[in-house]
Amino acid sequence: MPKRTAKLKWEDAVDHNHRGEGLMLSPSTVAEGLGVTQQTVCRMLRDRELKGVRVGRVWRVSRDWLMNFMGLE
Repeated sequence: MPKRTAKLKWEDAVDHNHRGEGLMLSPSTVAEGLGVTQQTVCRMLRDRELKGVRVGRVWRVSRDWLMNFMGLE
């Protein structure tokens, strides 16, 4: 059975010393950072308010897309 990686924390995802290129975030990590529920993030993704990709049944949001959405980059 493969080892699960540790869940990425919001602080690590937005660390400005970390370039984050290619870093993909789960809806729960995005929700933590935006202060909303995971369901709200999934709705925003479905409604194309927030840019993301589906990998099978799971949504992923690029760190760069999220920072752009938040107006930080």
